[in-house]
Order: sequence, then structure tokens, then C-alpha cells
Amino acid sequence: MRSSCSVSPVLRGPCFFVLCVFTNSPEQHRRITPQETAEIGYRVGDCDRSKHCATRWRKLMHRMWLVTVDFCYSWLLWVYLTWLPSYLKESRGFDLEQLALFTALPLLAGVIGDTLGGTLSDQIFKMTGRLRFARCSILVVGLGGLARIPGAYG
Repeated sequence: MRSSCSVSPVLRGPCFFVLCVFTNSPEQHRRITPQETAEIGYRVGDCDRSKHCATRWRKLMHRMWLVTVDFCYSWLLWVYLTWLPSYLKESRGFDLEQLALFTALPLLAGVIGDTLGGTLSDQIFKMTGRLRFARCSILVVGLGGLARIPGAYG
């Protein structure tokens, strides 16, 4: 109970600071000058006008695929670099030599897959002239094959 009572004031301080310093628009901030608003290209009422504009969800989601791909790549890289070696050593009893080989195999397969996918994608682009189709077809085939793996073992 005491720890929650001591944490509360600690959290209130930064919240109070944020509420006092940050505002919704430059015109509401007391320390910003008209020269600064002109420099950033802000006009009085821009924030109010933007409240009435519709969010372009389609455009936003169209750009989110790269964030999703990057997240998945980073997560898998973390798994292969950190979790896999400790799993193989602690749960499966691999010695250092086996550990090095079996940890390197997924990364080696990734290098081969990246190279092969890029080469095939370039060939598809040369044949069709459609860059998006060339890139997406490789992704669909690769992810489709990956999706079948759990079914093969389950």
C-alpha cells in the first residue's frame, strides 16, 4: 500500500508538466511568437479546420504494410538471435558445436530466401513490367508456404 502512495505523486509530476507545457495548437501556447508560427507554416485556425476533415484511412492503411513487414522481420530476427540458442541449449541439451550449426541454419536459409526472392521478383518484373505484382507475388507465395508449416506438424 505504501508503494502505491509514493508512486502516485511521482506520476502526477510528469503529468502536470505535460499538461502545462503541451497544447493543442501553437496559438494556445503562451511562449510561441508569431514569427515562430510563420516559420513552421502554421495559420491561425489550422487545428480547428483539421478537426472537421475526414481521416483518410485507406491512404493510411496503404502505407502501414511496410511497418507491419518491418515489425515481423525484427521480431523473427530477435527470436533467431536470442531465443533459439537458449532454447536449443537449455531445453534440447545441444552442445556448443551443435548450437552454432542449428542457430546459423535459419539465418542461412533467410539469406538464400532473400536472394532467391529478389532474383525471382526481378525476373517477374522484367516479364510483366508491373513492379507491385512482382513484389507481392513473391510475398504471397512465401507467406502461403509458411502458413502451411504448422499444418504439416500438427
